Amino acid sequence: SPPGDHRHLPPFPPRRSSHLPIEKITSVWHDASELKKESKDPAYFFGVAKDGEAVVGVVTAKKQNEVIKVPRLYVLKEYQGEGIGKTLLSLGIAAFPTCARCELGVEDDNAAAMNFYKRQGFTDTGKIYKETVEGVNVTLRIFEKSLLHTKKEA
Repeated sequence: SPPGDHRHLPPFPPRRSSHLPIEKITSVWHDASELKKESKDPAYFFGVAKDGEAVVGVVTAKKQNEVIKVPRLYVLKEYQGEGIGKTLLSLGIAAFPTCARCELGVEDDNAAAMNFYKRQGFTDTGKIYKETVEGVNVTLRIFEKSLLHTKKEA
């Protein structure tokens, strides 16, 4: 099934971090009550990719002023490389067509994700965001992409 707008996300396992146990990431970054609250907020877009009934990819995008923030984009490892992440990311961006820029954070040890976002036209801003999750320090590199397109003169 193609990905689409989905307002009730099932639990989805995030990428395993070398610095942070998966249970801690899930309990904080993917808290069910927080997801439920976000799902009712029109500033958020949730996209889901399925294989039959199984969820194989998810994206969350949020409009914040004129910037799209992408706090989560996950595709199960066995489905990576099939264009699912690219499609989900495109849907998240397309949900907010008036925004001028898209921004996201990538764990500094996730080279595969950094390369993926670079292939999608994102650049590393050089900005670092540090967060403490359940007593563990997490470092995110901030990537951005301009969404402004120059119009051709008629």
